[in-house]
Amino acid sequence: YHFRFPDHRDFADMLVDINEYLRPRLYITDAVTGMEGNGPASGTPRKIGALLAGTDPYDLDLLCAHIIGLDPGQVPTIVAAMERGLCPKEMDLSEIAGDPEDFVIRDFQNIRQLWNIEFGGNMPGWLVPLGRMALQARPRAERRTCIGCGRCGQVCPAGAITMVNKYPSIDREKCIRCFCCQEFCPEGAMKVHRPLVARMLNPR
Repeated sequence: YHFRFPDHRDFADMLVDINEYLRPRLYITDAVTGMEGNGPASGTPRKIGALLAGTDPYDLDLLCAHIIGLDPGQVPTIVAAMERGLCPKEMDLSEIAGDPEDFVIRDFQNIRQLWNIEFGGNMPGWLVPLGRMALQARPRAERRTCIGCGRCGQVCPAGAITMVNKYPSIDREKCIRCFCCQEFCPEGAMKVHRPLVARMLNPR
C-alpha cells in the first residue's frame, strides 16, 4: 500500500476508506506500552498503562493523541477524517468513561514532524526534480551502525534497496520516501536525511 499510495495524505485517505467500508463495531487500542521516536524498531518503549476501547475510531485517535501530547493536526488519518466531517475538531470528554488525565504523559517524545514541500503549480516542469533533490528528506544508512542484515531491502515496497558489500544501496529514482526502511531497521542505522538547503530553510 505504501507503493500504491506514496503520498501520506492519499495513504491516510485509503485507511479512512477501509474503515468506512468495514465499519467495525469495536475499536481497541493497546496503550499499555507506547513507543517514543521512530517506531516500530528504532523507537524507545515508554510505559503508558492504558487499554482504550470505543465504538468510534476517530474519537479514539483523538484520545490517543491527547494522552501523548500530539497535535491532531499532525496525524494524517485524523486530518483526513476531519475533512470528511467524520471526526470532531475537539475531543468530547463527557463521553469518556474514566479520566484520561490519569494516563497523560507530558514529556512524551513524539516523532519530529518532517517538513514536506509540495512541488508543482507555476513551477517549470524541469525545476521540479531539482527542487525535490534539494529539499525533500530521504533515507540514508549510517555505515558505523549498519550491520548489513538486509532488512531494509526486504521491507522496501518499491524494491529500491539492494545490498552491495553488505551495505544498502538506495535507488533514488525508485525510492518513494515511505521510510519503511528506517522504521524497520533493527539497529536504527537507517536515518532520515534532510538536505542542507532544507535544514537551512527550516532548522527544526
